[in-house]
This record gives sequence, C-alpha cells and structure tokens, in this order.
Amino acid sequence: MRFDIGVVAVVFNNNALGNVRRTQRETFGGRLIASDLNNPDFRTFAGSFGMPYWAADSALSLEPVLRSAISTGRPAFIEVAVEESFPNPFPHMFFRKVRG
Repeated sequence: MRFDIGVVAVVFNNNALGNVRRTQRETFGGRLIASDLNNPDFRTFAGSFGMPYWAADSALSLEPVLRSAISTGRPAFIEVAVEESFPNPFPHMFFRKVRG
C-alpha cells in the first residue's frame, strides 16, 4: 500500500495449514499436530491498510473477482474460501533443482 503497487494478494483460506495437514494425513497415518489455524478477519485486516477486499467461494467466482481486483491497478486482497480437500498444488509447480 505504501508504494501503491498493483499487486493482488490471494489467500486460499481453509482455516488450516492445508498442505501441512495433507502431508500429515498422507505420510504420517493421519496424525495431526499444529496444523489448525485461527485466522484473522481478512476483510478487516485488508481494510486496516486501506486495501480493497474481495471474497470468492469457488474457482468460478474467483475469475471475475480477480479481474476486478487487477483492473483497479492498485494493491488488493482476495480471500478464497476452500475446503480441506483442496487439491495439492505442488505437483503443478516447477521447482528448480538446487545442488547441495
């Protein structure tokens, strides 16, 4: 907000550390620890910075909201409510190999 850069922050909110929880379920026999979150009210949080806020509840509703946020040319915040069964994004990401 300080520099008025048109960056749109998108938070996929499942009220948990979803990827950590999925790994715990799949790798450690469902034993869950420290993966629940008590999130802030993101609307109020964004508003405290004077940042426009949008909410979406599905992939279909995200597209028009994202277009609106981008069209402002200003910083914006979008919260997308998702279920715990939200797909694992990591297989779709490209990670550069790093020599160690």
